[in-house]
This record gives sequence, C-alpha cells and structure tokens, in this order.
Amino acid sequence: MAPSWLTRHRAVRTGLASSRVRFERRAAAVRQRPARLIVAAVGLGVVLAVVAWLVFFSSVLALREVRVDGVDDADKAAVLAAVTVAPGTPLARVDLGSVESAVQKVAFVREVRITRSWPDTLTATVTPRVALVALRNTDGTFSLVDEQAASFRIVPEIPAGVIPVNREGSAPATAGLRAVLQVLRVMPAEQRGQVTDITVSGADLVRFTLAGVQVVWGGPSDPEKKLRVLTILMGTKPTSIDVSAPDTPVTR
Repeated sequence: MAPSWLTRHRAVRTGLASSRVRFERRAAAVRQRPARLIVAAVGLGVVLAVVAWLVFFSSVLALREVRVDGVDDADKAAVLAAVTVAPGTPLARVDLGSVESAVQKVAFVREVRITRSWPDTLTATVTPRVALVALRNTDGTFSLVDEQAASFRIVPEIPAGVIPVNREGSAPATAGLRAVLQVLRVMPAEQRGQVTDITVSGADLVRFTLAGVQVVWGGPSDPEKKLRVLTILMGTKPTSIDVSAPDTPVTR
C-alpha cells in the first residue's frame, strides 16, 4: 500500500494535468472564435449577395404581368399602354412613381396606385373619372366632364345619369363650365337629379331647367346664396326664376 503522502502527490499531479487540459481547450476555443465569426460573416454575406442578385438582377423575380383593377375591359388597354416597363425587368427595380405618373396622364384616370405583387406582377389600381355633365359638341358628339372640370372622353350618346350641357354661341369659357359644376356641386343629390337642359352662353351665363321650371343662374359667384333663394322660390310654383342677382331675384 502506497504511503498517504504519495497518494496525495499523485492526486495533485492529476488535478494539475486536468486543469491544464481544460485551460488548453478554453484557449483553443478562444483562438477559434474569430475564425468562426469570419466564417459566419462570409456565409451571411454570400446569402445576402444571392438574395440581392435574385431580387435586383435575376429573372426569377422579374416582371411578367401587369394587372389593372378598377376599370372595365375597354379601358384596360389604355392603362396597359401607359405602363412602358419592359417585361423581364426585375420587379424591385421598377420605379413605381414613374409608372404612376405615366398612367395618371391617361385622360379617364383620376387617381392610380401602382404596387408590386410578388413574384412577377405589377398591379395598377385605378380610380376612374366619373362624368357629371356631357358637353354637346358641334359634330353631335358629347364630351364627358367630371366634377374637377376635366374633359376625359368623347362619346356618341349621353350615358344614363349624366346631365347634358348645351353650348350657346362660341364654346363656353372655363368660368362658364365651372359655374355649371358649381351649380351641381351645391345641390343635394335629389335636387340635382331634377336638373335638365343646362345651357352655357359665351358670357358665362348658365341656364337650366329644374323640375320643369326655367332657371337663370348667371355666373359662378355666390352659388350657396343662389341655391338658398332658388329653393325658397321653387315653393311658389313659378314658371321661371332668375337668381343671377340673388339679392334681387325675379320670378314669373
């Protein structure tokens, strides 16, 4: 049996050896850590580079289709023609603002929003102009005009619900057209539905028929006051009302 001092000596040597092994392992791990970080960084860089290539340069996520929402099939062709982005262009590189500006120039487009629909589609969501009046042209056609006074389409016949506007003499000035639109904007929907036969003269004089009563509206000034006076006088069942000077209206 070995003396106790020898046993203790061996235990101390064994403990020192074990501590040295653990220290060397930790030191090796510390030395390897920068290398692992470099490998991880390189790997991440490769992944990002591949993703960037796929998104910005490859044909995997390239434009293949343009979809148009908000208008009927007859108008989709005009919107598609305004989108001049070449098929095969990476979707991420399409300038959405430029496409929106191009589509906005289409006459019947009031607003448009262009979005990416991954993986390969541009979507144009269009808010079309809505005709409020139809200006009668000398050739018998009609120019549709919306509430912003934008003329956006020529048609052979007046669509249902659109009020015809007749030109008297020379073509109506911008102020005359705006006066017509002011008349319609200030009117409640029910009253507006009773308006027919609007006429605009070269002197910006607006006349129309309201529920069978001939109304002389005048120019674009004081539309709210004119409407209040007109509404009151309609209750007297006249055949004609002149509110062109709303402070001194005339009825017959």
